[in-house]
Amino acid sequence: MEDVIRIAQQLNKAGQKPTVALVKAKLSPGYPLPKIIAALKNWQSHPDLTEQAEENKASIDSDQTSATAAPAPISVDQLIKLQISQYIEQQVTPQITELQQQIADLKAQLAAKE
Repeated sequence: MEDVIRIAQQLNKAGQKPTVALVKAKLSPGYPLPKIIAALKNWQSHPDLTEQAEENKASIDSDQTSATAAPAPISVDQLIKLQISQYIEQQVTPQITELQQQIADLKAQLAAKE
């Protein structure tokens, strides 16, 4: 999956729209087509997150070379999951809190009518 995302990013930076055919042409023969499609869908739905994950990975890699006791490297998949959870935390959690408050207000209004 990491290979597909990396190739999609390279094609995108080169001004080409990443397609299954273009990505498959750059991969080694025998790479499973369903994995290519799934990775491309993932990349297309969050290209900025996968790009940030790659940048974070590069930053982590450079930090690890300079550190003496560096932690184990994080995969691109783990970084993507981290970026998605950070997005959810920043964008979705406040909305959930607001909805919970609205529900509490409605319950209070119903209780007052009884």
